[in-house]
Amino acid sequence: MAAGAVQRTMPVARRAPRAGRLAATAGAVAVVAVFYVLSYGDATGTFFSADDYWVMADAADVHMRGPLDVVQFFVPGHNGFALYRPLSTVAYFYVLHGLFGYDPAGYHAAQLTLNVIDAALVYAIAAHVLDSSFLGLATALLYAAAPGSALAAYWVALCTVTGTACLYFVAVYLWVRHGWRVGVVPVFLLALAAAEHAVTLPVTLTLAVVLLDGRWPNRADLRALLPLWVVAAGYTLAKLIYMRTSAIGVWYAALPGGYAISWDPVRWLENLGRYAGYAAPILYRAVAPREESSRAVAIAVGAVLAVAAIGLCVAARPGQPASRTVRVTAFGLASFPVMLGPVLLLGTHLYGYYVGIAALGLALATIAGLAAIPRVGMVAATACVVASLTVHATVNATAVRDEGDFVFFRTFTRAAVHWLYNVERVAREQPAARQIVLKESWTTSQIFDTGAYRLLLPGTDVAVRLVPDPATVTATPDTVVMVWPTYHPPPDQPMPGASPRWNWLRAKPPSARPPS
Repeated sequence: MAAGAVQRTMPVARRAPRAGRLAATAGAVAVVAVFYVLSYGDATGTFFSADDYWVMADAADVHMRGPLDVVQFFVPGHNGFALYRPLSTVAYFYVLHGLFGYDPAGYHAAQLTLNVIDAALVYAIAAHVLDSSFLGLATALLYAAAPGSALAAYWVALCTVTGTACLYFVAVYLWVRHGWRVGVVPVFLLALAAAEHAVTLPVTLTLAVVLLDGRWPNRADLRALLPLWVVAAGYTLAKLIYMRTSAIGVWYAALPGGYAISWDPVRWLENLGRYAGYAAPILYRAVAPREESSRAVAIAVGAVLAVAAIGLCVAARPGQPASRTVRVTAFGLASFPVMLGPVLLLGTHLYGYYVGIAALGLALATIAGLAAIPRVGMVAATACVVASLTVHATVNATAVRDEGDFVFFRTFTRAAVHWLYNVERVAREQPAARQIVLKESWTTSQIFDTGAYRLLLPGTDVAVRLVPDPATVTATPDTVVMVWPTYHPPPDQPMPGASPRWNWLRAKPPSARPPS
């Protein structure tokens, strides 16, 4: 008998006992936790970067004196509605401050934990739809090894992706469990408050009915889906109008690498192929780097994925006999571009961490597709995971740290530490100083214009003023002019904001090389 027939006729009664499923789940969570610690554990040795500072400052302005003060989290910030993400920014940093103060190791440990939770939810979804704990773990490991998600394990501000993915996956799990659909609407609303990337959820859940269940939505499905579609449509329309009419939205769209939509189908295929490289460890080096030399490969990969998704959707359409694994493969392939919806059509705004949600679809499609191969399916799925983890631990581990976005993160954090060390030292050694004049740059603006430096250096009263050219400012006893940090602290000096109580979390800072 073919493997597909076995999958089709497998009765629910043959599921493992509850205790066995709980043990398998605990084991899977432990495995993905070990994976993240071994792969990205050095994240707890890093400092804050870029957007972290303005979010940290905004969170410090929230004062909870009563239940109604929760509204403060939802007041649009300096990004307006263009990048309205209150739960994954201000609320997230507010909670982290309550737990860790301003110790960077605690923030990074929490961010790493959030990545583990995402992978654990991927396991729960995959194990359920494939009715296999082993295939669920294989899917979770493939998801965790997505090269594009590496930076999200380090940069706390990327909770806008990891936090949204967490809520998105909770909603998908509640949906595929059928009896728990009542909780999907509030989770969807929370996910939208985390980031606009969640807006595709109704499409994904509709695909789950059509492809996973192999039927057209019935009345019960429509009653559950309609509120989601109404919210998603209203949100999308409001966002598009805002991006076209507001000053902030127009500015973001006009930025180099901004949020302007491309209407070139070839560009869409290229983006799809590049995101596939960011989601699949084996494809990464051939497709993901944004060099022009890999463009043809990216377009080809995107075209193959598009054709395969269409073909499998036709093969697994309602009324057609198809195995469980074929249906899951179709669902995963169709969901991959859908989950990328908010960024797939952008002309120049392409970043690997946007696969934080979509990598679920490609991982599901890969493992289910291999598992569908008669007689050798489990072996093929196992071999794929082993090969992917091998590539992840060797080639990709170094490559992701050498990519431009990661280099920017690493450079920014080190520069920020040096600036803060120097400001603190001037304030301590020159008590007559009332202000320090620094050169205005992207780094210094994030740290000092936001006021975040006062949070990280609470004992420092000196003011910081940024100017385009410090050479035009005359130094006086109460004004210190600093063109560039001159004091380089010893390696064992605590980072600004660090607390001894969290030293056990702290690792050595990452270099361009992977942790040993």
